[in-house]
Amino acid sequence: MSGDGYSEEKDRLRRQVRERRLGLATAWVAETSRSVQTRALALPAWTDASVVGCYLAMPGEVTTELILERGRSDGKTVCVPAYDRTSGEYALVCLKADSGIVAGPMGVPEPASGERIGSGAVDCIFVPALAFDADGSRLGHGGGHYDRILAGVRRNTVKVGLAFGFQIYESIPVLGHDVPMDVVVCEDKTITCSARSG
Repeated sequence: MSGDGYSEEKDRLRRQVRERRLGLATAWVAETSRSVQTRALALPAWTDASVVGCYLAMPGEVTTELILERGRSDGKTVCVPAYDRTSGEYALVCLKADSGIVAGPMGVPEPASGERIGSGAVDCIFVPALAFDADGSRLGHGGGHYDRILAGVRRNTVKVGLAFGFQIYESIPVLGHDVPMDVVVCEDKTITCSARSG
């Protein structure tokens, strides 16, 4: 696929998923997100992890409250992305029970403050997206923020995509720098991705 065709296909998929997300009922998102999170918390990668990366959900994304609460109760270090105004990039920061939540750039929720955690310290990271496929390919919003965070994780860090079933596509167009997931979890299935290496 040419560069132009690649971009056009990604833009088409983004429009399609965004339109679908606009119609989601709040109650459905909450109930279905709980099913996704329950499956995610059953993963061995969760059990084995001491340091967990996660995210604070935007409207239409799988919510993560259950994962965040369980992480704290299990004594894990939980970190989420926050915008670093000095570097102009996102970095992972420690999220604690008393961390205030503020709106970052484009309204993305983030901790008001927190200790920065290098992505290389993370054992398991839960990642949102507009869409995934069975190879673990991920379609983000186009800013590349998560790709830059994921580029810094260790080879054995387990990368877990969280999605609703309608966000799973047969194929997502990717480039060489795109970082694939090892596992994708949705409300009715857990996909071990065929692109996983090592």
